[in-house]
Amino acid sequence: FINLIWSLVNLLPILPLDGGEMVREVIRWKAPRRGDRLAVEISYYAALLAAGCAIALCIWEKYQGWEVDLFPAIFFGVLAYMAWQLRRQIRLYGEPGGEDGPRQPWEQDPDWWKQGRG
Repeated sequence: FINLIWSLVNLLPILPLDGGEMVREVIRWKAPRRGDRLAVEISYYAALLAAGCAIALCIWEKYQGWEVDLFPAIFFGVLAYMAWQLRRQIRLYGEPGGEDGPRQPWEQDPDWWKQGRG
């Protein structure tokens, strides 16, 4: 049961979980210019929603008189905070991988090291 639940949690579209990485790759494929920005936005709102659900679950557990487990609320809260930080960095400095000038030879040709100096 734990393996099933953890596998489903891992597929949520929250970075750095596997579901978030898959969403980011699909978005980069469909919209390369703004893929990271959109993936981080999706990750941020999905993490906020998951953290809110986890907090609601904690409140419901407390109301029922059960033992309250804070791990999901803390886990998704940390993921939401990380996504918020990344979202803020992208808004301030732009998407990663921008052009900084001419590329070095090893950045242009992945097999540059195979070519002998002659």
